This record gives sequence, structure tokens and C-alpha cells, in this order.
Amino acid sequence: MKTTVPFCLFLGLVRSQDILQLANPLWWIGRMGTADKIPQQPIIITTTTEPPPVLTTAEILFDLGPVLQTVYSVEDPVAKSNYIVSPLSSAILLSNMLVATTSMHYNFIVGLLKLPKHLGKKYHMNFLIDLHDMIHTMVNDVDNFKCSMKGAFFFKNEADLADHFLASTIRFFQTDIVGSDFTDIEKSYLNADHWLSRYTADHITRVPEGSITPLTECLMYQATVFETSWQFQLRKRPRREFDVKPFKKIKTTFYEGVIHNAFYVTNAKYTVLAIPDLNTKVWLHIILPEGDDWIKYEVRTFSEKLNHNDLNVIDHAQPVNGVKVKIPDIFPISLTFDLLKPVLNYKNTENLQYSLPPSTEFRLDEAGLNLSGAYQFLYFNINVTESKEANKQKPEKTFEVDRPFVFFLRHKETNAMLLWGSISDPSQVEKPTSGQKKPDK
Repeated sequence: MKTTVPFCLFLGLVRSQDILQLANPLWWIGRMGTADKIPQQPIIITTTTEPPPVLTTAEILFDLGPVLQTVYSVEDPVAKSNYIVSPLSSAILLSNMLVATTSMHYNFIVGLLKLPKHLGKKYHMNFLIDLHDMIHTMVNDVDNFKCSMKGAFFFKNEADLADHFLASTIRFFQTDIVGSDFTDIEKSYLNADHWLSRYTADHITRVPEGSITPLTECLMYQATVFETSWQFQLRKRPRREFDVKPFKKIKTTFYEGVIHNAFYVTNAKYTVLAIPDLNTKVWLHIILPEGDDWIKYEVRTFSEKLNHNDLNVIDHAQPVNGVKVKIPDIFPISLTFDLLKPVLNYKNTENLQYSLPPSTEFRLDEAGLNLSGAYQFLYFNINVTESKEANKQKPEKTFEVDRPFVFFLRHKETNAMLLWGSISDPSQVEKPTSGQKKPDK
């Protein structure tokens, strides 16, 4: 006798998700012709994400120069030709932002500095301590060079700053905390200019026009003055040719002569000359890109690919007894750089990944204020003693910097990166303009 299984019993033996599959015609199509196939074992892919390597403070400072250049976009043709920034000064400003921000902003600054997120705030505090020690060592080495660094935080009077922010800012960087009435534009400018003139020894006397408005809530300033000396047999040669591009030349001033006890390294990627100052405390490193013409002249693209691994290569350079040099005269350098612009550019790059709108302001949570600018004011000079004496010793190497180049200035004892730049046109490097009177408001 034929037995019939009730349909309700069939449903009771099947899981609800299986019923949905049976009702789906695409499932039946997928099953056609698979009855005779041997079931395949599922492939399980396991991935392990290792935390990024932990960089030393010196490596972080080295990487910060190229990183800021990558995210620094401007319309100014002069700034496109030459990019100069102080990684040490930038790290101080970013560290002040770090102690004044929370949540997303905090993680964003940590990423820009390449601090390891997985080690937490305790490691980040160690980074602040390292920066403090670097500054303390350099500022107190007055016998070998002149170095001064000072920061300020100008904020609107009615703001109530958090104790944690005040304690960290003053403790680590001896930052001046200055209350201001930004609705009084003229007085605000006078106060800021007076502070700037004092801590740059009158080398830079004016904050940028338009940087203070009645809507300003707070400003960060970092003033750095650094001077050292060379003592080599060098002579100034005005109006010598410099190749900006393969078929474009400009006239600029060079130093020419022979340098001893310099360090020299060359490979397929670049040639580097490291020149010590008078007391071998501070070294100027000049890097010439090697390769075809495109690489040689697109120096900004080249410099953005440099990182702390190249520092290890440079540190293994060999000293040579004599190098015949031809170096553009780019010192002294006077520089005003608003760090807030590349910071926002970097932040908006991350916003784009999550389909977020661009940010036009940076909130300092611990201060309860929007940051209107983070300015580094820098005056750097290398005093060169000219000589008319001819050096009779035959040099071992020749190093002619007659095309775009990268340079950085490093304090040897602490490995602090004082200055980083890529120069395409040395005739356009900003020179000091002290003593100019501020126009009436």
C-alpha cells in the first residue's frame, strides 16, 4: 500500500533557513548538476595583522618632514618651488594638540606622528618626554651654537581651559598662556607681534596679516631661532647657473671650495653629503636625487618617498678627506608656516575614506575652543667664514648642487631634526625681513 507523508511532517523536519532556500529558484539552479560531485571542504583563510613597527623619536621626526610635505598643498607658486619646515617645531605643536584633544582628533594626531596606537597613551607620553629632553639638551648647549625655542597659546579671555591641558603644555614645553580680547584687532596684533619679536630676537617681527579676526578663538605659536657656524675655505660666487628644470636655468649665489671631514654616500637612488658645523654638533645633509631627468628635477615627489630607513643609510656614510663643493647660498632662512593647513588636509584625507564632509576647523576639546592657526616661526642661519686661500690638497670627491635638492639640518647628539626642505629654486628662498613696520589696521 502506498504511504503518504504529510506535508506538515516534512516542514517539521526542515529548518526555517532551509525553507527559504527551497523557495528560492536561484538555489535550485545552483544545485543542478552537483549531485555527482564530491563535496568540497570549506577554505578557511586566516589573517594576522601585526602592529606597525615602533619608531624612535628621531625616526618619527625624520618621517614628519616628508609626511607634512605630502599633505601640504598650496596655490602659491613660490611655496610650490620650495618647501621648508621644522620637524622638531612641528612635533611640538602637534604634541600640544595631542594633549588638548580627545577621541577622533586624538587618534588622528597620533596617526600623523606615526605613534603606535596599540601601545596607548603611556607610550605617547614617553614621546612628549623625549621631545622635552631634546629641547632641553639643545637649548642648554650654549657654548657650541645659539638655540632658543618658545611656544605660546593665545586664547579668548572668556574661555575656561582644562587643568590637564594647562599642566601638560606648561610642564613639557614651557608654553606661554596668554588671554586675549580678539575683538580688539589692533591690540591683539600688537601683543602677538611683541611676543614674536621678543622670542625671535627681532628676526621675525610680524604675525601673518589676516591671521587674527574677531572670530578667532585660539592660536598656537612656536618660535625657533638657531644659528651655528662653518669654517671652511669657501668663497661666494654670485650669479652662477642653477638648473630648475632640464631646459630652464636661473642665476643664484653659490659657495664654492673644499670641505674636509664631510661624510659622503652615493647609490642608485641618491647622493648625500653631510657637512658638520664648526663644533661637529650640527650637520647639514644635502641629498641629490639620482636617476633619469624626471626624478632629478621632480624633487618634491622624490623627497616624499624618503623615510627613516634612509636615515640608517646616511648614518653609515664614510668620511672623506676633501670634497670640492658647489652649494647654493640659502641661509639665513626666515620662515612662517601654518601647520593647521596640512593637519586639516591630512584629516580630510581620512574623512574621504569614510565619506565624511571636509573639515574646516580643528576642535581642541580640552580647551573647548576651535584652533584658528598653529604657526611656526623659524629663523635659521649658518655663518660661513669666507676664505680666499686656495686649498692645495686634491679633493677626493666632487659635489655640485646645481639642480633641485633635498636638505635637512640635524643635531647630532639628540638626532633632533631641526629643518627639512626640498628646494627647486634657491633664488626664491624666503629671507629675513626684520625691522619692517606693521601697517595700520
